[in-house]
Amino acid sequence: MNTITDAIDLARTRRIALISDDAAKAELVGDAFAFIADSDGAPPDADGARAFARMSIATYSSTDRAHAKLFTDAQACASLGLVVLDGMVRKETSGGAPGNGSAAVSLLDWLNEALPEVPVVVLVSSRVEGLDLRLLKRRNITSLNIREMDFNAAFRRALDGVVRSGPPALRRLTVEVGEYEARYYMLDGSDVRDQGSYQYRNMTELLYLLDKTNSYSPMSDGLAVPDWQTYFAELGEEIFNSFIQGTIGHYILGHFQDSDDSDETPPEPVELRIDIDVGSDECARLFGLPFELAKPPEYLDSFLCTRVPMARRIRFLKGTGAGGAQKAKRLADAPHPPRRVLFINASFQGEAIVQHEVTGEPVPISKLNRLLNTPDELEVVQSFATPEESYALDAVTVVGGKRGETARELAKQMQRLVSNEKFDILHFSGHSITLPDNGGTFLIFPDKSGVGRGVSMRVVADWVREAGIRMVLLSSCSSSSLRTAIELMRTKADAVIGFRWDVNDHACVEYFENFYRMYVKQRKSIAEAYCGACRKVRMSSHGLPIWASAIAVVKD
Repeated sequence: MNTITDAIDLARTRRIALISDDAAKAELVGDAFAFIADSDGAPPDADGARAFARMSIATYSSTDRAHAKLFTDAQACASLGLVVLDGMVRKETSGGAPGNGSAAVSLLDWLNEALPEVPVVVLVSSRVEGLDLRLLKRRNITSLNIREMDFNAAFRRALDGVVRSGPPALRRLTVEVGEYEARYYMLDGSDVRDQGSYQYRNMTELLYLLDKTNSYSPMSDGLAVPDWQTYFAELGEEIFNSFIQGTIGHYILGHFQDSDDSDETPPEPVELRIDIDVGSDECARLFGLPFELAKPPEYLDSFLCTRVPMARRIRFLKGTGAGGAQKAKRLADAPHPPRRVLFINASFQGEAIVQHEVTGEPVPISKLNRLLNTPDELEVVQSFATPEESYALDAVTVVGGKRGETARELAKQMQRLVSNEKFDILHFSGHSITLPDNGGTFLIFPDKSGVGRGVSMRVVADWVREAGIRMVLLSSCSSSSLRTAIELMRTKADAVIGFRWDVNDHACVEYFENFYRMYVKQRKSIAEAYCGACRKVRMSSHGLPIWASAIAVVKD
């Protein structure tokens, strides 16, 4: 059923299946339909709920009876206009155990496969295990608490909602990382469906995880270190237990259960955001935790970033998160992918000098490996700028990659370009470095002297601001730092994607090829393209941890 008009046109020939063994609930629903049919107000032609009130109601006292008397009859199924399902209905009509929610959940799974177009209203009075996931899997479904103060009005709104036309609303799960607790909520379009807070079990353990992450790298001299997969599995379980399990864990477990690694993105229309308040020093420190690696303990080889479309957001003022109905806003549709690309070829090998942003002292950087695949990465980007594509990038502007060019000349060329032209994407391919103790994050520009020079992320942010750049892609090691996120999110950029640890440059080529294909050609959201690229690279380069290193930070 796609529109209200469709509901009205079919009302005379369709019927409602009320599946409940509770006479009081059946009476409550019957009274609500009578109220809707008799109520004044909006004319029937503009009211989807009143279209349902014209249908006849057939009651089934168990899910077994509904299957036997209704769902095995093709003609009866074809005339079905609505299912009202008691969340605690029993499986058997007689002689069986009292309902505990499992029968209703099993029936919802069957309806999702067999009758996906039939709207469903689920009646609940307490939490039903597994219902949240089923609500995420289906668009024309809603749950309704029978304890609503004005049940008739609430029932009318529920009926009207399951037949509204238009694109499906994005369902957004958010975890706000606080200093002592995580606040969480779920947005369904503009409605807050669930919210709450979860106090951290052990702050000492949390700080231990942070130190453990900051002192570790899965790569050494361009090669993966031994046992990095075991390390991530243990770390992922600790992150899941600390942040995810007690907040929005039950909403996303289905991604681990039902998703196939061959899929580019999980099927449920849901995205996850991790919000971090950088107005608080203690909260800002927690940016260093690898939320992307969270995994349920029972899944040995599945991680959040490869299963759930997700990204981070940072908040600059304490308490500015959207954790409540009064702060909820309509989630905009994914914007059209940007088109104009500025590509920086900063391939370089050797040593570099950066200037510590606290002490002002020059810091030498050694052992920057030769990057062999920057030309391949440029070729990938340019392949999405072919006019034969129905939706393609515009021509790619390239700076760098010339013999005898100094870092100063390259920086001046960048400044001239951003002063005179506008771009949508800044794609950097090269080396970067993040110094400890808030020393700064730097992109390394090659120099003909053989000693590269660091360009502060603060300068890069000025370029981004001046050129109107909306997305920054950093194909470089140690580029996705808190400093990077703060500086770039203060501009008009919508997103930045980079890597926490050292990465293999060949794997970077593959990662961004997948990202561009999903974001530009398939019109996926940033979070979907990020997740899909992590999944694809993890399958094809299982021995390399680039998928575990990628981080996406977005405005929304």
